[in-house]
Parts: sequence; structure tokens; C-alpha cells
Amino acid sequence: MRPVSNPARRILAVLDFLTANPGDAFGLTELSRRLGLNKPTCHGILSTLARAGYLSQDAATRAYRLGPSILAAGSAASVQLPLLDRVREEMRSLGENLAVASAVMLRARDHYVIVDRFALPDPLVEIIHVGLRLPLMAPLGAFFIAWSSPAVFEAWFASAAEEISHGPAAVRARFARSIAVVRSRGFDVTIKTAAEADLLDGLRRLHSGGEAPDLQALGRRFATALEDQTYQLDEIDPRAHYAVSAIAAPVFGTAPHPELALTLGTPHRDLSGREILDFGASLVESARRVSEAGGGRFPPLPSA
Repeated sequence: MRPVSNPARRILAVLDFLTANPGDAFGLTELSRRLGLNKPTCHGILSTLARAGYLSQDAATRAYRLGPSILAAGSAASVQLPLLDRVREEMRSLGENLAVASAVMLRARDHYVIVDRFALPDPLVEIIHVGLRLPLMAPLGAFFIAWSSPAVFEAWFASAAEEISHGPAAVRARFARSIAVVRSRGFDVTIKTAAEADLLDGLRRLHSGGEAPDLQALGRRFATALEDQTYQLDEIDPRAHYAVSAIAAPVFGTAPHPELALTLGTPHRDLSGREILDFGASLVESARRVSEAGGGRFPPLPSA
């Protein structure tokens, strides 16, 4: 991992790494090596977080793991998300019925976070873990942006624009078209790409013995690589087959923009266009039920 210079990002790097490995404990030497931090800096962060209860330190081994204050903070935050309780049973049932893994994502300012997961046996279970936090940078997270204001769309595009090497106007038009498609049919479909394979390889390092990746840099590299790769499936031929990465639909609370997103993926086989449309319709109905149960309203779809 390239050394993290921003003090706040150093703390986040520690928490991100331990969140990705909740069943394990790590000593100072290993954490400093895995996170690319020098020992005095790493020790200062660990000591401060342990004193506040965000980490626990084993008295015998001196190894660190997540602490009780993390649990308390999570419980307190969940009070602000009443929709999360309502969505769990819906997603568990949907994933089982369609035989795919499912997850719930939350937008947190300029990031999105996986806040729950309902996984069938799958090699990605550990990699796509609860607490995984990636930047909300175009074209990622279109299902959060599609019902937002034009200003929010422009900010979302601007997050990627400085990384675009050529033809920003054409890329912007492609993103805008994908956003319009998501808003029209109510769900987003992304397909497997070389950029995604690179992202997953990076995320695997969180669980291996090597240096852990900088999640923010990894996410930005992923989004930037998609400039030249087809990522969103805007046109679906019912008779064709596609290597689908994920299908996602938003959940609305009382605000006019989505509060959560429900996702299905990654299928172990290519899906026909007909299957994608059926899966998407089921996901939208689940999102609609959850929205209405929480006092919100899924917007009417122009294509319906």
C-alpha cells in the first residue's frame, strides 16, 4: 500500500482493514506493514482507538480487533435508518427465490457503503463485505444519482471528469444516457469488465497476507478505467445473453432522492435479457414495497 499521508485517512485505513477482517486480530507490526504506516504512527492510531473502545487489544497477544464502541456506533446509526430493518427480510427472500447473493447499500455523502448482505455460498462473500466503502464517482452508483437534481449529476460527473483522458463531452453524454435509462426502467444493470476484475483482485488483498490496498485510490482507479469500457447495460435484448455484474434498484424514504439501494449479483452464469428484465422487475417491486412501508414512494416509471 502507498503510505497514507492524510491523518484522517490513516484512521479510516485502519478501520476499513479491520472491518474487512472482523474475525481476526492483528499485531502492531503486521498492521503497520499491511497498511503502509510507520510503527510510531500506527501505534498512536491504535492506542487512541483502543482507549476510546473502537478497538480491543488482547492482553496476552497485544493484537487488535474491532471493539465495542464500533458496535454501539453502528446501533446508534441504524436508528437513523428505519428502512434498513424493513429491507432485510425482503432481500433475504428475494435472494433465495432468485438464487443470487443480495446486498443493501447506503449513500454516505461522496461514498457508498455496503450495510447488509445476504449471501449464498459465493467466492465473493468475504470480498464484498459489510462495511466496504467506495467512492461515489461516475459511473459508479448511477442508481443513487438517477433521481437526484441536475446539480448532483454534474457534481457526480465532475468527480470523474478530471480523470478522463479524452472526449469528456462524449463520456458525459454516455453517463447522462445511462442515468435516463435507469430512471425510466427503475433499475440499473452493470456488466462484468476488466476494470471490475482488477478491483476484485485489489479487494482480495484485504484478506491476504500482502499489503492492503488504499480503498479510495482503488475505487477511483476502477471508475477511471471504466471510461473506455462498457459498464452499464442500457439496451437489453431479451434473446441475447449478458455477463451481468449486478442489478440494483433504489429505495426511497421521505426524501425525494434514494436513501438505500438494493442489489442482486453476481450471477455464476450469463443471464438472458429476458431473465435480466424479470430480475429487475422483481427487484423494483421489492424496492417499491420497502419504500411504501417506510412512508416513502417509489417514483412512477415512464416505461410502466
